[in-house]
Amino acid sequence: MDDQGDCNYLLLFFTGVNRFIKDIEMMIGKKSWIFWLWWRLCWFFISPCLLAAILIWSLATFVPPTYGSIPYPTWGIALGWCMIIFCVIWIPIIAVVKIVQAEGSSLFQKIVSSSKPTPDWGPYLKQHRGERYSNKHDFKQSGLAEMAKF
Repeated sequence: MDDQGDCNYLLLFFTGVNRFIKDIEMMIGKKSWIFWLWWRLCWFFISPCLLAAILIWSLATFVPPTYGSIPYPTWGIALGWCMIIFCVIWIPIIAVVKIVQAEGSSLFQKIVSSSKPTPDWGPYLKQHRGERYSNKHDFKQSGLAEMAKF
């Protein structure tokens, strides 16, 4: 699965399946329940199982890389792992920061609060909102439109 697939899976997880399906149907039109059954099976069973199997297999069968018969130096392998960790570590760090800053008295309430979209979430242009997002707060009037130009 590529980075876009990973992002879609995270979006699906945090926004909820039914909301995600309604958003897709808003873009591509209504589809039959069989179509969505297949995608739910992929999202909840096939993709997680394949990703877990690939991760476990990759870690279990890891051998230090070589250039022909010459092994890479230990510091080079360590540098590669550091580059991977530096890129990925921000995901849990930002998640913890958002959960700590969220409203709520218990940890569960904070997680739920930080996982909900903001009130002005949705398509930027009014003509793209459709029925589902027609009552959403106008992005242009919220003062955030200036920030979106950057």
